[in-house]
Amino acid sequence: MTMTRYDLLLFDLDGTLVDSVPDLTTALGLMLAELRLPAPTESIVRQIVGEGQRSLVERALRWAGCSLVAALDGAPEQDSAFLDDAVLRFRRRYSENLCVRTRLYDGVVETLTALAAHAPLGIATNKPGKWARALCDTFGLSPLFRWVLGEDDVGARKPNPKILLTLCERAQVSVCQTLFVGDSRTDWRTAEAAGTDLALCTYGYADESTLLRAAQQGAAPDLRLGSPERPYICDQFRDLLPVLLPRTTRGH
Repeated sequence: MTMTRYDLLLFDLDGTLVDSVPDLTTALGLMLAELRLPAPTESIVRQIVGEGQRSLVERALRWAGCSLVAALDGAPEQDSAFLDDAVLRFRRRYSENLCVRTRLYDGVVETLTALAAHAPLGIATNKPGKWARALCDTFGLSPLFRWVLGEDDVGARKPNPKILLTLCERAQVSVCQTLFVGDSRTDWRTAEAAGTDLALCTYGYADESTLLRAAQQGAAPDLRLGSPERPYICDQFRDLLPVLLPRTTRGH
């Protein structure tokens, strides 16, 4: 069996390994109801998810028509306090609904099991680490990962590359020998900033412009396949296997 050429494989969580939008939708709906604001649908949440919980809550408040949102045209201090309160409400509600309707994407367990036999695996997510580790425990993924880090574990959120660089340091592996697997523009920018290779999962939470860019650059043979300039494209998670363990698909 051919070994993966990477010495470290890192993964985003939401939109890559799990579809958490149903439970995020529930938590946002409950938070907004407490503030007497309308609840978003799952389709709306899929459009606004990404870049961490604070950004998600802020976008949900904007969608709901709330004018008291920080960082909008020099909002006053009380608006920042309002957003802080909304984030706390969301965190409480999401903690109560962390894994009710969240599901693994098809092929995740089988693919990770095969890859873990050949390289150490880690998770780099903008979710708080406690939530990420709880989800991994729930789905039985924890034995497959040596490290599961969230934004709070490193004090920075993607696209800041600190979380990828921290994992490379812990694994004592160069970024040049590391592949990051994600699904969004944020993940793409993180790989670019860190200098790792990239596999982009098209089934996740990427916006149309990100998918279009991936298609255009994927058709550029002068760019190295797997680099952030021309990432591997995975229309389903198990597409990683022929990329990383090519002979496994030929029955060897």
